[in-house]
Amino acid sequence: MERADVDMKVMRGLCANGIPFNVLRNPQFVQMLEAINMGPKGYKPPSFEKARTVLLDECKRSVEKDLAPIKDT
Repeated sequence: MERADVDMKVMRGLCANGIPFNVLRNPQFVQMLEAINMGPKGYKPPSFEKARTVLLDECKRSVEKDLAPIKDT
């Protein structure tokens, strides 16, 4: 797939979901794309159920761990 085609898929995904273009400047968004590019061939995103349960809990714990040193000051 050509870059222009990929760019259009990104644009359609943003527009179809009401995601502001500012997300393209967000480091986490860029890291997500990099991870997808380096992930296993044929990677599929997690299911809605897994994202809203298991992965959300893991993400919350990770953020809390990152914030712990700040909270302790």
